[in-house]
Amino acid sequence: MKYVLGVDIGTGGARAAIINENGEFENSFYTDHDYKIPKAGWAEQEANVYWDSFCEVVQEATNWVEEQNGEIVGLGISGLTPDVLPIDKNGKALYPAILWLDRRGTEEGEWIKDVIGVDKVFELSGNTVDPYYGLVELLWLKNKEPGIYGQADKFVNIKDYIINKITGTVCMDYTQAACTGIGFDIRKKQWDPAMFDKLGLNIDKMPDLVRPEEVIGKTLPEISEKTGLKPGIPVVAGAGDCFASVMAAGVSEVGENVVALGTSAVWGFLGKSDDFAKNMLVSPAPGYPDMYLTSAAPAFTGGVYKWIRDNIMGHEGEDAYIKMNKEAAEINPGSDGLTILPYYAGERSPVWDARARGVMFGLSTDHTRANIFRAGLESVAYALLDSLKYIRASGTEIGKDMVVTGGMAKSKLLREILANTLNMNVIYIGGHVSAEVGSAYIAGNGVDLFESYEVAKEKLDLIDKIEPDPKINEIYEEYYERVYKHLHPALKDIFSANYEIRNNVDKLINSFNC
Repeated sequence: MKYVLGVDIGTGGARAAIINENGEFENSFYTDHDYKIPKAGWAEQEANVYWDSFCEVVQEATNWVEEQNGEIVGLGISGLTPDVLPIDKNGKALYPAILWLDRRGTEEGEWIKDVIGVDKVFELSGNTVDPYYGLVELLWLKNKEPGIYGQADKFVNIKDYIINKITGTVCMDYTQAACTGIGFDIRKKQWDPAMFDKLGLNIDKMPDLVRPEEVIGKTLPEISEKTGLKPGIPVVAGAGDCFASVMAAGVSEVGENVVALGTSAVWGFLGKSDDFAKNMLVSPAPGYPDMYLTSAAPAFTGGVYKWIRDNIMGHEGEDAYIKMNKEAAEINPGSDGLTILPYYAGERSPVWDARARGVMFGLSTDHTRANIFRAGLESVAYALLDSLKYIRASGTEIGKDMVVTGGMAKSKLLREILANTLNMNVIYIGGHVSAEVGSAYIAGNGVDLFESYEVAKEKLDLIDKIEPDPKINEIYEEYYERVYKHLHPALKDIFSANYEIRNNVDKLINSFNC
C-alpha cells in the first residue's frame, strides 16, 4: 500500500497523519511542545524544539508504515502561520522563531502605516498592516537586532526550516508568503522589490516562492536515523496550518467555506475575485491557481474559553468544559447583557489592533460564572460575525452553510450559538479535518497520487446540521449592532494608553531589578 504523510508543526504541538492511496485516513500521532513569553506581548520558541517534535511524530508514523509493509510516496508539512526565523547559509537558526502571537513589532507596524500607508499595502498584498504579519516582525528584527539581521542568509518560517533540514532546499509557499504580507504581490505571487526598498529590507534574504503542491526536493539520507524517513521521498512545499485545514475539508467550489475552531479561529472562503475584502486575511488558494482564500481570523477565540476554564474551573480537571457548557446552556441568549471582547492577545480581523485587550462588559450583581461561560462562547460568534459583515460588504460569494471543525466545534452549544448569531446553517462534519491531514492531501496531489482535492470531501461525514432560529438571531443581531461593534471603537484610544503605561511600568521595574 502506498501512503502520503502529512505533518503539522503547530503552536502547541506537532501532529502527523497517514493517508492511503485511496484517500482514506489511516493513523495519526501527536506530541506536545510549548512556546515562551519572555516579555509582555512577546511569543517565541527555539527552532530545535520544533525539529525534535517533528522527528518524534514522524518516527512513530514511519514505524507504523513499516509494520504495514507500506511505502511513503510523498510528504507534506504545514506549520504555524506566520513566524519569522533567521537562518545562516547552513540552515542553522540564529535567533528564536518569532511567532504569530507576538506583538513586539507594534511600533514598526505603526511606522509602516504612517510612511507607506495601509491602502498601498492592501493594494499590493490584499492584506493589512499588523505585527501578526511576518515582515513587520522582520523589520523589528532589523531595527532591534541588527547583528542577527545582518548575519542571516534567509528568513524562513518553522515549516520551511524543517523542509530545509530534510531536503536542503530553502523556499516558501504562497500561503506563508501571504501571511508574511506587506511586500508580497498576491496577484503576481512574488516579492515586490519596490515595497522592500520602502521597508529598507533586503529582498535577497527572502526565500524563493513556490506553489504548495510543488515538489521542492527529496528526503536526505542523513535524516533517516532520527526520522525513519527513507532517502528520496518527494517533499512538497506545503502550506500554512489554517490553509491546510481548509483543504482537508475538500473545499473546492466558489462560496464554500470552513472554519477551524481552535485557540484561534480561521474561517476560509474560496473565491475567484481579486476584489478583496479589506481587513481580512487573504491568500492564494492551495490547489487552485486562479482562486483565493479569504479568511476571517480572530486571534484568540477558543483561547478565551480556555482562559476562563483555567482561571475559574481549573480545579475541575477533564470534566471542566462539560460542566461549563451545561451551566452556560441555562443562560439566556446574550448572557443577560454580559459581553466579552475576546482580545486577550490583541486582535486580527477585522480590527487589527495589537494593543487591544480582553474586556468583560456589562457585569452585574445578578451574574454568575455561568454568564461568563456563555459570554465566552458568544464572543467566538460575535468575533466571526464582525468579520462576516466586512466579507459580505466586499461582495465575496458566501454559501448558506458554515462548515465547522476543530476542538471547539465539539460543543453543540457553541454550534447553536454560531447558527443563531451568524444566521447560517452550521454543518458539523466528522472525519479528519486538520492541518496534518490537509498536508497529506496536498502531498498526495503534488505527487499525483490523487486527481484532486475532491477525494478529501468524499471521506467526510455529516454529524449534524443546525439551522438558525430567526427569533434568537434577532436577539444576537441587536446585541451586535447596539453593543459589540461599538466597544472597540470606543475603547481603542484607551487600549493604546493602557498598552503604553504597562510597557513603561515594565521598563521601570526591570531597571530596578538590574
